[in-house]
Amino acid sequence: MTGGRDPRRSGRPRPNAGRRARTGSRTGFYLTVVGLILALLVIGTLIVCFLTSILNISEFATANEGRYTPQELAEAAGIKLGEKIWSVDTKKAERNILETYTEIGSVKIKRELPDRVIFEPVYATAKYYIALYGEYYTLSDSLRVLERVESRSYCTGLRLVCLELPEIRRAVTGEVLTFAAENSVDYIARMLSAVSGSELYSMIDKLSIKSKFECYAIKTDCFKITFGEVKDEILKIKMALRVMEDGGYHTQTGVFVDATDASEVVVAVRKNEKIG
Repeated sequence: MTGGRDPRRSGRPRPNAGRRARTGSRTGFYLTVVGLILALLVIGTLIVCFLTSILNISEFATANEGRYTPQELAEAAGIKLGEKIWSVDTKKAERNILETYTEIGSVKIKRELPDRVIFEPVYATAKYYIALYGEYYTLSDSLRVLERVESRSYCTGLRLVCLELPEIRRAVTGEVLTFAAENSVDYIARMLSAVSGSELYSMIDKLSIKSKFECYAIKTDCFKITFGEVKDEILKIKMALRVMEDGGYHTQTGVFVDATDASEVVVAVRKNEKIG
């Protein structure tokens, strides 16, 4: 060609050149990010491996004072001095403690770097007891079995309240009572919560909840409060205590209080009738 320009050699950029450049820069950016992430993972893994290899347990401590020392809790948990702190299975160790020491209602185990393990036990309080096949079992207010003893005097010496309950299927130290009728748990738990949270607990020595419709509380030779059905239990307790206080009945003997209807609590005094 004469006097003309070859369009193939023109200085004008090709249409796809910019797109290719942008794609290449994005790819480089992504590769850089992936590389950084992989590097951080490798560094993190190395740090963890390093710390795991050097952090040995050298001390046990407890956050809450109680019956058992840190060393006793550690032994029950299955944790030893010199063990790698990150190798401790805290959930398993916590279960071991609860199975060994039934007085402990719950426990948390925490690691405090570089070398300290802290136990945080919460001790269950014995508030009730039951008699079962010639033996006695102390219970928390959540019906957890804390101890099995052979003497009633041990329980009364602790000023525990005797419970009369529906048929019990299973009573094992460290576990919650189970009943032949599964629906018993709900109303029993409600009544125990109501009694434990009121002044009535410190006034009585027996609480009978043999069925949902047969509930009463006794202080031997002093008074008997009949609640009937486990319904509106908090209000019934409140009204019964108010009537007894207003009439001075709580210091008398042979007092029978009918609180089956919270709106109309009735009191009768029968001195010659035994309560117990």
